[in-house]
Amino acid sequence: MFSITVLCSMLWIVVTIGYYALVLNTSNLHGDPFFNCFLSGLVEVPAYIIALLLLQYCSRHLCQSSTLFLGGVMILCVRIIPIDSEIVPVLLEILGKFGMTSAFCVVYTFSSELFPTVIRNTAMGCCSMAARIGSIVSPFIIYLGQYNKALPYILMGGFALCGALLCFLLPETFGKPLPETMAQMQPICG
Repeated sequence: MFSITVLCSMLWIVVTIGYYALVLNTSNLHGDPFFNCFLSGLVEVPAYIIALLLLQYCSRHLCQSSTLFLGGVMILCVRIIPIDSEIVPVLLEILGKFGMTSAFCVVYTFSSELFPTVIRNTAMGCCSMAARIGSIVSPFIIYLGQYNKALPYILMGGFALCGALLCFLLPETFGKPLPETMAQMQPICG
């Protein structure tokens, strides 16, 4: 149970770092900051719809890893691929935000299904508390752009890709009955 809690907490930290760092970085993008902020908010609508459809039809591992992988790859491509266009980096960051927003939606469902009913609220509170660490760290990651423009993107993308792999260490919950007691959780944890 401890390992599941630690892994879920790490996953929440990764997701919140990626999500909030992208939100805070919107004003640093090329072009009109108001339009970029509008796009950043607008992309959340289809991201949540896609995430809900993925949750309904796909395994939790696939949902969490694919959304984090999409977000991580797009974020890494923003600065790693040298492009002279001002539009392409904005589109890549918006696609990264799409992936991270979807990952945020999925992580709530995935982690809540991992814990038995008797401790689910406490475990979700622990994961949410861990997520605040990601929220606290996010502005500092963006600030690293003062020293090297690529560094925030490398960190956000790298964390997201690590999170995409990390979720495979958690048990699959798709289509399985939720554990009600700690005794029912023992076969899942091993």
